[in-house]
Amino acid sequence: MLKREIDVGIHTKKVIKMLPLSLAIATYTGSVQAEEVGKEDEAKGIEVITVTSQKRVEPLQDVPISIGAITGKDIEQAELSNFMDVAELLPGLTFSDRNDPRTTSLAIRGVGTIQVNISSEPSAAIIIDGEVMARSSAIHSLLGDNQRVELLKGPQGTLFGKNTSAGALHVISNRPNFNGDSGKLKAGFAEAADGFDYTLQGTFNKVLSDSTAVRLNLAHKYKDGHIENVIDGQDHGGSGDDSAGKVQVLHYFDDDTSLLWRLDHTKSNYGPGNRVYIRHDRPILSDEQLNDPRYLEGGLVEMVDGVPVANSRAHILSQTPEGEYNDKTSYHGSHDPGELKNTGTSLELNWAMGDYDMVYAGYYRDFDMYSNETAASIAINTSPYTWAGKTRSQTVQHEFRIASPESEDYEYILGAAYFSNDTERRQQALFCNDPGLQLSQINLDTFNVEFCGEQREVPFNMTDFNPTTTTWGSKMQTVRYTPEDVTLETENFAIFGSIDFHLTEKLTATVGARVLREEQEYTDWLPVIFDGATDPETGELINKRNFDMPGTDFERLHNTHAENKVLGRAAIKYYPIEEVMTYASIATGYKGVAWWSPDTVLDNDDFVAAGPIEGEDSINYEIGVRSDWLDNTLRLNASIFYAEYENYQDRIRSISYDTTRGASEVTDPITGETEIRPVYIRELMNAGTLISKGVDFDFIYQPIEHLEFSGNLNYLDAYFGESDAVLNCPPHLKGTDECYDILTTRSATNPKPKKRSVYDLEGDRLAGSPEWQGNLNIKYDHDFLGGNGYVKLNYRYKGDESPEHGALALPEVNLDARGIYNLFFGWNSNDNDYSVSFYVKNIFDKHYYSRKSTYGDSMLDRAVGSSAYYTDPITGGADSYTSETYGLGRGVDKGSTLAGNVPRDFNRYFGATVTVRF
Repeated sequence: MLKREIDVGIHTKKVIKMLPLSLAIATYTGSVQAEEVGKEDEAKGIEVITVTSQKRVEPLQDVPISIGAITGKDIEQAELSNFMDVAELLPGLTFSDRNDPRTTSLAIRGVGTIQVNISSEPSAAIIIDGEVMARSSAIHSLLGDNQRVELLKGPQGTLFGKNTSAGALHVISNRPNFNGDSGKLKAGFAEAADGFDYTLQGTFNKVLSDSTAVRLNLAHKYKDGHIENVIDGQDHGGSGDDSAGKVQVLHYFDDDTSLLWRLDHTKSNYGPGNRVYIRHDRPILSDEQLNDPRYLEGGLVEMVDGVPVANSRAHILSQTPEGEYNDKTSYHGSHDPGELKNTGTSLELNWAMGDYDMVYAGYYRDFDMYSNETAASIAINTSPYTWAGKTRSQTVQHEFRIASPESEDYEYILGAAYFSNDTERRQQALFCNDPGLQLSQINLDTFNVEFCGEQREVPFNMTDFNPTTTTWGSKMQTVRYTPEDVTLETENFAIFGSIDFHLTEKLTATVGARVLREEQEYTDWLPVIFDGATDPETGELINKRNFDMPGTDFERLHNTHAENKVLGRAAIKYYPIEEVMTYASIATGYKGVAWWSPDTVLDNDDFVAAGPIEGEDSINYEIGVRSDWLDNTLRLNASIFYAEYENYQDRIRSISYDTTRGASEVTDPITGETEIRPVYIRELMNAGTLISKGVDFDFIYQPIEHLEFSGNLNYLDAYFGESDAVLNCPPHLKGTDECYDILTTRSATNPKPKKRSVYDLEGDRLAGSPEWQGNLNIKYDHDFLGGNGYVKLNYRYKGDESPEHGALALPEVNLDARGIYNLFFGWNSNDNDYSVSFYVKNIFDKHYYSRKSTYGDSMLDRAVGSSAYYTDPITGGADSYTSETYGLGRGVDKGSTLAGNVPRDFNRYFGATVTVRF
């Protein structure tokens, strides 16, 4: 019976091949417990891991696509706590490590989308129990009661559909089972800045009757933070508070019909984030300056027990740590970084109709995120520019599939799917030039600025300065903000199918297709009142949008788009011998259109005329082999791939000759010849073609009983093909053949000419795409103290990479190759009721940053509100408008800022977990 087959699990490849396809389809979301798979074979060799990458339960070794899979046991032994951590074990998967959680994204084989704007969707999907997440930010959740995680590399559009042009990360939960009442309590701690991170997790499985079972998982993690805060009494960087829960009810109406209901909820409160200064452009205030009576009179310093204490943001910033391997921050707790709430529910109905098996799955999700981020993404607000806002996403999904009975000739899957998502982004951009911006408050309901720092009277002139020295205003303690309300509504309808033809006993051909229609409706609000600034030569308006004051009128921008697409996949697999499977495949993918309103858009007619940004199309070619040798003690798998992505969407710079985007038509006054002077722009656009090619390799070897070697290695060459994308020429390349000069219109809103030196990205490497990435593990286990103990050494390697496109152009932010060693010890009682583990992450204390970033000439950080302090005036002429003339000083000018993201294992740290099962 179906229920009994689910209860006992599936143990061998031979049994799996004999199962009716109906069982495979009915249980594709994870009824086969990965922890149970292969237990009977453990003594004889490598365990069999099953996956559901083709929406059927199959041994990983029989799947003709490049796929990485880790089991729940792998996750526990590696002490991974959240979804982003799985990248440590799955080469080819990378996450963007940014301070603002709303921009978190993943890339597979170098290709992904940073969702800075809600108007763009991810190229690589996150799928949890068959549900496609609309926002990549959903990855901010604890890893709970999971059976396994699958990394599907390359386009998966035929069976998984929505936005999987680069691949998908699929997380599969453990389901309720009928093996009896059981439970597990797990407690863990890990060393932090001056305390500990704590984790508590409970899993309970209850059999209510012969036909009904319930499974409950609860998890909570408190992070004290691993980045020390130099301000006493304030939260450390990397701190946070995460809670998650999931309840599942599985009911069998009869042996052929079952219903699974799920409800899950996640809540995360963000801390100061993990970004620090490697170098900051800040005045360093001396003790003499701190004791200057003019500071005391102005309230910028207060005396505490006879000691002068900085009492303004400028002073705090002057003491903010920096250094090549800095891991300290200066966050002030009055700044609320934000929180996330993510709630979903689903129904899965499985039933049989004769020899055919049916599946219906329906999902609803409400995703609500608030973020309050500085422009520099630093915990201490170094910039007079920040933004705060809510992202709300509601998603409804339905899918129906029918699976044919298994036969010697063929079997197939047919289905239909519906996806609907409404996402809204409400945002306030805050411009606040004052000595106390770090203390600014924002109303979380209206996003209005409650006050702009501490409003102080100062006895000397700190408010009047040359407005040309900053782009953000002309007065201290002024507020400028731009309310923004953007919505994107998406509907996706699809029918799909896949059929396997068994041409011979050893040869199988697979053909699949998906026909879809996607409709989008986008709305934005555009400020339309001119602020009156004019070009002194032409009299034309320079600034065509008003960001100066509350109450600005806004015009509604609105447009719709609909598109039909056909995606396909073809594969062939061949077994030259029973233990070796070879395959070749070709697959196409698609990601929908995106939206952007450039500076030249002044009304809805302009917006409609501009139209959406074209969707991405991808095609992937791959050949591979999966093999078991030496009586199932050696496993060798490898694949070679080549992929092209057309119309890649990115927020990037380019030189455009399009007059509708700001390019100018210029006539030579002598020759009378007319030419188009291009405009230099940075916006979300189609950035050209991407190429991603490389090799995946993994192995497992068990030379003797109790000893296992395993590892994986990924070689990747990901770069721009034909592209108009450019960068500003960096100083170290100016005057070389790498860069060239071009005369452009100054901007889309200013026709004045400007000479620029630029660097082409065509042929250059993609951001976040290390050439080499891999893992090596050595594990030994043996009977010990009435149980089984193990020790495992892990070496994780990641090659040179850049967080920005064009690695040659940005050496300052490049990340050096790093190899990190981790050590794990564990012990399980013979009855498996108790287990204890200890671990050391980054054994040799190898410091590294997971991301670096610079902000060019640091204009954001040079705003007077960020760094003004008093110096003695220097007499000058009427035209010598210098900061010294007006009693303002900048201290030591260190050049542009450089920031780094401090990973959890930046320093060596220790941890332990205790698990009790009952």
